[in-house]
Amino acid sequence: MGKGPLSPAALRDVDMQVNAIEATKEEDISARFLRLRPAIGPTPDATGRNTSTSTLGVACHARPSTYFRSRRIKPEEDTEHPWKEKRDPREKWVTIIPLVGLAVGFLLAGYLAFNGLQTVAHHKYKLILDEKWNTFDTAIWTKESNVGGFG
Repeated sequence: MGKGPLSPAALRDVDMQVNAIEATKEEDISARFLRLRPAIGPTPDATGRNTSTSTLGVACHARPSTYFRSRRIKPEEDTEHPWKEKRDPREKWVTIIPLVGLAVGFLLAGYLAFNGLQTVAHHKYKLILDEKWNTFDTAIWTKESNVGGFG
C-alpha cells in the first residue's frame, strides 16, 4: 500500500464504515436504555422522547432515568425471599392468641364500665331556684326585710 492520498471511492467506503459503526453504537445505546428503563417515571410521547407534565399542564422533556444498581448486593449472590417460602401453619396462632386476648380485654372493660354506670344512684332532687318569680313558695323561702340602709 502506498502512502499517497486515498481515492474518492476509498474515502466513501471509509465514511460508510464509520457511519455504520456510529449507527450500531446508537442502536445499542437506545436498546440498552429501553431495556433498563423503569416502569414508573416519564413515558415516551408520540415522538419517542420522554415527557412528563408540569403543574401547569405543559409537557416538558425529562432526562432519561438510569437504572439503579445496588453496589452492596452482587448480581451473582442469591438473595433470600422469605415471603415466598412455605409457612408453618402453627405460626398463625402467634397472631391469633394475642388478638383474642385483646378482644376479651375490651369486652371485659366494656362490661365493667356498663355495670359501674348501672349501680350509680339516681336521686330525686327538689327544685330550689326557679327564676320565674310568679309565685313565692313559703315552704322553701322566707322573707327578710332590712331597714338599715344596706343593700
